[in-house]
Amino acid sequence: MAFGHGLNADFYMSTTAITGYLSELDPGFEREMAEMAHLGESWKSSLPGLRVGSFSASGDYDSTLDTIVWTAFDASTHTACIYYPEGSGTGIEFTFNAFVSSLKPGPASTGDAIKYSFDLVISGTVTRSSA
Repeated sequence: MAFGHGLNADFYMSTTAITGYLSELDPGFEREMAEMAHLGESWKSSLPGLRVGSFSASGDYDSTLDTIVWTAFDASTHTACIYYPEGSGTGIEFTFNAFVSSLKPGPASTGDAIKYSFDLVISGTVTRSSA
């Protein structure tokens, strides 16, 4: 069994590696479930439905990162993304298109570096394959 350290993860938006600006990547995949309850049964049943994906990222503010994310946000079109949990060319890769649903260029304070975070909503199919 091979384990990977999170510090090796890579993330690309629109073919640009932005990993060097980030300190946390948080993907999430869910499946909607339809509930069924029938007379005479003591347990509910479920049917699997559509899959939904999202992605959150955070790190320190940099104008280059802000330009990449803002351009995707402002365009109102999806952007191509690739996520390598164990690093580029290693293990598994997830490829998907996503919309930037939120971004936060801050907060700024006297006690820390300016922070940056953004959220993506996946649109369409996620492909999981060997890197």
